[in-house]
Parts: sequence; structure tokens; C-alpha cells
Amino acid sequence: MKRVGIYFCDASNYYVGIGEVERCLATHMAQEAARMRREHDVQLVYFVMPEEVGRYGNDVEYIALTRKVARRLLFPWWRRRYARQWGLDLVHYTHQQPRLLKRRVSPLTLVTFHDINFVHNNLPAWKVWKKGWLTRRRMSRATHLSFFSEFARRDVLSHFPSELPTRVIYNGVDPLVDVEEESMNLEPGFLLYIASLSPKKNVDKLIDMMAHLPERQLVVAGAGSSKEYGAFLRHKTEELRLKNVTFVGRVSLGEKAWLLRHCVALCFPSQSEGFGLPPIEAMQMGKGAFLSPFTSLPEIGGDYAYYFPSSLDAAEMAATIERHLPELTPDRCHAIASYSQRFNWPHATHSYLSLYLDILGEK
Repeated sequence: MKRVGIYFCDASNYYVGIGEVERCLATHMAQEAARMRREHDVQLVYFVMPEEVGRYGNDVEYIALTRKVARRLLFPWWRRRYARQWGLDLVHYTHQQPRLLKRRVSPLTLVTFHDINFVHNNLPAWKVWKKGWLTRRRMSRATHLSFFSEFARRDVLSHFPSELPTRVIYNGVDPLVDVEEESMNLEPGFLLYIASLSPKKNVDKLIDMMAHLPERQLVVAGAGSSKEYGAFLRHKTEELRLKNVTFVGRVSLGEKAWLLRHCVALCFPSQSEGFGLPPIEAMQMGKGAFLSPFTSLPEIGGDYAYYFPSSLDAAEMAATIERHLPELTPDRCHAIASYSQRFNWPHATHSYLSLYLDILGEK
């Protein structure tokens, strides 16, 4: 029997995209584990944090990545011992920054690259160099690569050329239509931003935009990636004397569902995305998505999203909103929701399992 290890050690982090991706993928893969064992003689083995052992049922095996194990894996003798003990034929690291990817612990290694945003985010040169060095080292541990989008594949390989086999597998997005809402004390019909509050997301551009949309409301949901940027956004709002911007902080899943269902459109001017979950979550609700024209967002939103000008000029962004909001008729919203259904976890799960079989030579 072939054994495939899959890294899900960030699944317990509920408030970041990596955690959500791992949690959804682990759930859907567990539903296919018995079939993989029965039809292909492949056992799925999950690397998880100790508190996650057993969470995904009994059809998968678990390896608890304790701090003690993680430290020992830094040393060759222990690494060889664990590699023999685990007996893995293939390990899939679900992102490019796992705790395990110091050396190989299996003959075959698949690494999924989300993005190389550090190249585009105006970081100091020494940080770009360091992150680039780490990226090259991680790629050197891989035998196969996968990416969340064609943009991510082109971007990574243009900066870090590789002859390794590659595949693009789009993320799924868990539909929120069946999630029980938790009502919020807000008037429906607002514009919405929901993601981390980070400079690379250009949330400050939305604050500037709202000075040109006095009749509309913007709700900003999410926690700051740094206290400084969150404070900067609130200070900018006060400085511009805006009464039409509301910060609600980090929200629960039920509150997120309420916000997406009761907004008129999502505004997401990010300049740094390997995929972009919030736009598809909004589009699944039949909502308009106003996105930046950068990185993977045009590929993900396609012709069913609207795009801010590349200048991200506040007045032009406001004009884009006013020009396209009247187009969100019931028929258009239905078409948007239908388009978003292609990004689903069953399809992503089967794509990854098919890739495992290809790598293992089972097909």
C-alpha cells in the first residue's frame, strides 16, 4: 500500500486563508480516503497539530507534529528514523512555508505555492533576498510543484525558474449560503471589505474612495496584520471626517455570512493575491465584486467581476462603483453566483488526489 502524507498543521488557525484552505481540503479528502484505499491501495496520512488528531474521522491516519517532533526533524538521524517509521511514499506540503520542509522525509515531495507576494510588496531589499533564498531552498526539496492559479505559476517560475513538473489546481470555496447567520447591527445595502487589514490589501485606498461616495456606506471587517496599519486606517477615517466607514473587527463565520448576504458588493483592491478567497465567497452569494486588476484577481474573477483602474485613484474607484452597481440586476447576480460554483472543494479534492496518483505512477 502506498502512503501519502498531507500537511494540515495550520488547519486550526481559523482566521487566516491558509487555515481555511487546509481545513476545507482536509475535510473533503477525508471523505474520499476510504475510496482511495479501496480502489487505489493508497492510505492518506494527515500531519496535524496534536489537538487536531481524530478531527477528520477514522479513514485517515494521523501524525501529530508536536514541538518535540518538529525540533528533532532538524537533525539527520532523527529525520531518517521518522522517515522509516512513517513509511511515506509522497508528502504534500499544502503551502510553501511548512515546519517540516527542511529536508525530505519521503522519496517524493509535492509543494503547493500560494504566491511570492514578497517580490511585489515593496519590502526592504534584505527581506526580499532572504525570502527569495528560502523559496529556492524549499523548491530544492520538492520533486513536484502545484499552484493556486496560472498567475501564481507564471509569477513563481519567472522569478525562480524550475524544470520540476507543475500543475495548477484552483482553490475551492466552502459555500456560506447554508451557514446560520449571526445578525449584526448594520443597515443592509453597504459596500463590504472583508479580509486581513494589511498594507498589501490597499484598504486605505477604500477609505479615500469613500470620501467620494458620501451617500454610500462601507463596512470594513477583519483584524489588522499590524497594530500600526489598523490604527492608520482609523486615523485616516477620522482625518477625512468620514461618517460612512464602519470598522467591525474580526467576525465569526455566522457574522461573515450575514455581512456577505446583506452587502451590495465586495470591494477588494488587493495588489498581492495568489488566489483570493473573499471575491469568490461574495460571488457565491450573488454579489458584485470590485477588484484590483493585479496578480491573480482578474483570472479568478473573470468577466463576472468588476475592476478598479490600475492607478487605484480614489475618484476613479468611486466612479467605477457608481457606474457598475446599477448593472447588478437579479439576472446578473444569478450569473455571478453560477460562475462562482466552479470553485468548489470536491473538484479541488479530486484534482489533488488525481495528482497524487499521477505522481505515484498509479495511473
